[in-house]
Amino acid sequence: MKKNVKKRNQIIGLIAAIATIIGVVWAIFFQSNSETSNSYGDQSPIIKNTKGDVRIEYNAYSINNYKGSLYKIDDGFKKIIKGGNNIKYSIEKIDNQLYNSLIAEINGQSYVLIDYKDENCLNIIDQRDFDSNNTIDVLVEHVTACGGNCCGNSYFFYTYLGDGHFIKTEEFGYSWSDPLIEEWKGFWSVYVTSENEGVNNDPPVEKKERYVLDGYMIVKVEESERMSIKSVAEITSDRFDYNEKDKTITLLYDLNIDNVKDTIIASFWPRWGRMFWEIHFGNGNIFRSGIGAKRLGVLKTKTNGYIDLVIDQDNILKWTGTEYK
Repeated sequence: MKKNVKKRNQIIGLIAAIATIIGVVWAIFFQSNSETSNSYGDQSPIIKNTKGDVRIEYNAYSINNYKGSLYKIDDGFKKIIKGGNNIKYSIEKIDNQLYNSLIAEINGQSYVLIDYKDENCLNIIDQRDFDSNNTIDVLVEHVTACGGNCCGNSYFFYTYLGDGHFIKTEEFGYSWSDPLIEEWKGFWSVYVTSENEGVNNDPPVEKKERYVLDGYMIVKVEESERMSIKSVAEITSDRFDYNEKDKTITLLYDLNIDNVKDTIIASFWPRWGRMFWEIHFGNGNIFRSGIGAKRLGVLKTKTNGYIDLVIDQDNILKWTGTEYK
C-alpha cells in the first residue's frame, strides 16, 4: 500500500512539474505577442522611427469606448467608413460674433461639431483622409488668443465614426506658425514647431513634433528639441519675479578685452517674460540693445576684438565696430 501511495505521489509531482513548464512557456509567448499586437491602453502598438521605438500616445478616448469593428493595418488601426469621403467641413461665423462654429456636412445633413457659444476661435488648416480609412478628416487650429498675440495656437482633428457620429482628438502643439502637412511612412502627418514663447519667464524651448491620426486618436511619432549654445556666463529671465518689476540683474565681464570689466545690465519685460539689456563699457561707452532676451550669454569666441554674445538658444550677436548685431 505504501509503495502505491509513493508511486501515486511521484506521478502527481511529475504532472505538476510539466504543467508548470507549459504555463511558463505559454506566459512568455503570450506576453511577447501582446507587446506588439494589443492596442488597448498602455499596451498600445509601437511605431518605429528614427529615434527608435516610440510607444503610441493615445488620448483620453479609449478604444474600448467604440463598439465598431476595428482591424489592424500596418502599425495603426483602421475602420473603413462608408460614405465618409463625402464630408465637407467649414467654419461659420454669425454676424459680429468674436467666436465661430465648426460645421460638418454629409449627405445633405449639417452637424454643428463646435458651437460658437462654446467661445472658441477656430480655423481649418486642412481637410483630407489623414489616416486612409475612406473618411475625410479635418485638422483645426484653435486660436488661443482669438486675435491677440499672448499665446501660441494648438491643433486637433475631428473625424467621422459613421452613422452621424463624430469625435474630436486631444489638442496638440503650441505654435506661432502654421503646421506642415507631409507624408510620413505612407501616412499624412502634421509637423508642428512648438515653443514656449508667450507671457512667461521660462527658459527658451523649441521642439519639432510630428503627429499622425490613427483612427480617432492622435499619435506623436517624432520629436526633436533645439539645443542651446553653451556660454561661459549668462543671465536668464527666470531669475526675475513678476512681483519685482523694477529689479535689475548685472553681469560683469571684460567684453572688449581691455582688462577692465564691463557691466551688462538686464531688466524685466513682463509682457513677454523677456529681458531688456544694455552694456556699460569700462571706457564709459554705453550700448543699448533693442532685442528682448530670455537668455543672454557670453561666449568664448570674439569678433572685431569684442566677445560674442548669444541670445536665447543660438542667436549669436557679433560686434560690428559700433554695436552688437
